[in-house]
Amino acid sequence: MTAELIKPSGMILDVGCGSGISSRAYMNYGRVTGVDISEGMVKRAHERGVTTVIADAEDLPFRNGSFDYVIFSASIFLLPHPEIAMREAMRVISENGCVGGNYPVGFFDGEIDLIKKSGLTHRLVSEREKIEEIVKKVGGDIKKVRFTVPPEFIIDFYSIPSMGKAILRDIEPGKRMITIRKIFSSPKIPEKLDYLWEVFKIDC
Repeated sequence: MTAELIKPSGMILDVGCGSGISSRAYMNYGRVTGVDISEGMVKRAHERGVTTVIADAEDLPFRNGSFDYVIFSASIFLLPHPEIAMREAMRVISENGCVGGNYPVGFFDGEIDLIKKSGLTHRLVSEREKIEEIVKKVGGDIKKVRFTVPPEFIIDFYSIPSMGKAILRDIEPGKRMITIRKIFSSPKIPEKLDYLWEVFKIDC
């Protein structure tokens, strides 16, 4: 999704690469280095053939201008200080480089937010409005992207531990999946949902 919109090339840094799924996709566009603060995630990305470095997004161990593209693929909203991470990204890109990324907005039935309709709040480490403000402050563009997904997808999405915790923080992990299935298996959930993301691009 991000790659198609920002068209990365050359030396690419995938910040918050996790298990390396996105990094593998970016390898079709250039030479990729993935960084993540989790040693376990970096190990999994390395096993997928990704060049990896254990590093903090807010303190990247690279020289100024080392990369042509820096990408936050579904990671910037998980950072406690995205403004610092953005500053670091801007530091390590080349003169004509680009910073891009994406983050989720939510699941919708038309214009109805299904999470809010269910009486829940998706709490991000850094809220979408804060990220939008950071991107716009440095002259970036933001586009909305919609996908049509079945209701089973929302259950799979919130089966991811960090995502399940984002909406059911006060429920112990062992009981979250039961609650999630109960909420999103309701006949009130439509057969097709709109899954909305925002994708940003900053040319430097």
